Amino acid sequence: MEKARNKVLTVVANLKASSLLLDSYDDEHFDIHDVVSDA
Repeated sequence: MEKARNKVLTVVANLKASSLLLDSYDDEHFDIHDVVSDA
């Protein structure tokens, strides 16, 4: 389970680094960039 969680966190970090995901009000949530959500 921990291995899967680490993979998800890595993917989320990569998407945030490319600005496809945006930080939200806490560490357990994120927002999707408008470009992605409108596609």
